[in-house]
Amino acid sequence: MHRILQRYFLYNFIGPFIGANLFFIAFLLTFQLFRIMELVVQKNVEFLTILELVGHICITFIPMATPLAGFFAIIFAMGKMSEDAELVAMKSLGFSKLQIFLPFLITGLFVGAVLLKVNQNIIPYSQRVFKTQVLKLSSKSLLSEIKPNQFFSDIPNMVLFSEEVKNDGKDLKKVFMSFEDKKLEQVITASSGQLIVEEEKGTTPKIFFRLKDGVVLKTKKDFSYDSPSRIQKINFEEYFFPITSLSGGSVKVSKDSTLVSEELKKKIKTLEKKMKTAAASKKEGIRRSIAKATLELFNRYNSPIQFFLFLIVGFSIGQKNMRSQKQSGNSKSFVFVLVYFLFFFFCISQAKKLVISPEMAIFFPTIAGLGYGANLFRKLDWNS
Repeated sequence: MHRILQRYFLYNFIGPFIGANLFFIAFLLTFQLFRIMELVVQKNVEFLTILELVGHICITFIPMATPLAGFFAIIFAMGKMSEDAELVAMKSLGFSKLQIFLPFLITGLFVGAVLLKVNQNIIPYSQRVFKTQVLKLSSKSLLSEIKPNQFFSDIPNMVLFSEEVKNDGKDLKKVFMSFEDKKLEQVITASSGQLIVEEEKGTTPKIFFRLKDGVVLKTKKDFSYDSPSRIQKINFEEYFFPITSLSGGSVKVSKDSTLVSEELKKKIKTLEKKMKTAAASKKEGIRRSIAKATLELFNRYNSPIQFFLFLIVGFSIGQKNMRSQKQSGNSKSFVFVLVYFLFFFFCISQAKKLVISPEMAIFFPTIAGLGYGANLFRKLDWNS
């Protein structure tokens, strides 16, 4: 009898849980679709490539969508059973609130274990594939925008002019380039040039110019006017000029979110070793890098705990008191989600500023939430 009823509890939960998961993933996906469609418009992208991009970005939304889906699904399930007086019937059969919660607890442990596994390897892999593919498509669309006898300035800090452009922007004739960074200004003229894109799996595409038969004029910004070496002229037969940023800045595929957990742990250890020998002026920057990497690592362990937190809170506030005319479960749920995530992201911002430790930033809001959920569960009016 108990097993049949517990399966019935899960039946009321699983459907809304899957539906809510799909809804939150679709909602989060809309913010990325504009970026993907921009690439599709700029460059003819194959349909299978678009599906691959959408699939990978959907996978990366799972850790955020799943706890919220579980939260609203269990509120819906418990609210429905309360309205239909099914919880009253279960109480009359001798069910305790712990027995009602048991199937949800087992489901939470199972989903949490899956989340933990997915967070370690699958999601970082999907992050890496998505960002790499977007960079490749961006670089291809960038090449097609180089036109003959027109100034091209879409590459940050650089202006390019070529009298003749062939092969979708890859082959150039009579090239003029002006490049500026924090320390140096360069003007380059060449009889011909090639724009080369080197793609390596899992890394940022490398883009550089291969120029032939020209002159480079380099001017230092931090010079004294009486310095004889402030301007340098170089004649060359072949010159390789790297481009490190695209369309307003490069996206690093090696960022923390794209590293599997083992790679992330190695990065943290390497930064900690570097910290010991670094100069005092560089230590703060290394501390910030360690904090960001540690936040990413700990957050992967926090998602399964978040799922259990939302289950116990949703179970408690989803039940309705049949004797009361005031039903405030929905408002409580939205207030709880809002307060929790505001507190959570505030703590993360403080950890990035080195005000608090990454451990406290990630786990303290969740532990506080678990305390709140346990208190709600303890006070649950099971006799109403």
